[in-house]
Amino acid sequence: MPEPARFTFDLDLGSRDEVNITLSVPEFEAQLAAARAEGRASGFAEGEQSALVRAAETLAGEAHTIATHAGTLLGQIDAERGAMTADAVQLASTIARKLAHRLIAQFPLVEIGGLVEDALASLVNAPHLVIRCAPEFADDVRDVASAAIATSSFTGRLVVLGDPALGVGDARIEWADGGVTRDSARLDAELDTRLAEFLSAHSPAPTPKEA
Repeated sequence: MPEPARFTFDLDLGSRDEVNITLSVPEFEAQLAAARAEGRASGFAEGEQSALVRAAETLAGEAHTIATHAGTLLGQIDAERGAMTADAVQLASTIARKLAHRLIAQFPLVEIGGLVEDALASLVNAPHLVIRCAPEFADDVRDVASAAIATSSFTGRLVVLGDPALGVGDARIEWADGGVTRDSARLDAELDTRLAEFLSAHSPAPTPKEA
């Protein structure tokens, strides 16, 4: 069998001397196959890394979308819960006011009698006690106040005056250095303010906008 031909490569390594490298055909083919295998492995690794990067970016995008939708959903739930709370509070307030007004209309002297007793508890040497109320209740208020005075240490003069500006169950009690008032309209306005403060404090945060 004839001897295989040999290939000679001249490499210029930057020096004036020449280096001759002689490879046989099998050696050349083996190195070529190794180079091709290395190229394929390198290309596969780069492709695999690129695919992983794209998959990670896709997952990150999906996670952001899910988080955004979840935040929006939670915001909507909070908004609905806040609306239900507001409706419940408003309903309770309406019912309580109607009951209170009905009770006062039915028993108008109860609140006034309570005010008189509270006032008498702090009066000792006051020269007089003036009670203003709706004109139609003046006589009844005088009787209630007189009964309360009889069991107190107050020895001054009792004055009961009808005042058309005062509503049912309202009264203004005055003495020399003080006084107390029950005003239904003022109480309703204060209740409205307290309700508004409560609803504002329990209102949900603004729903985040979707990206």
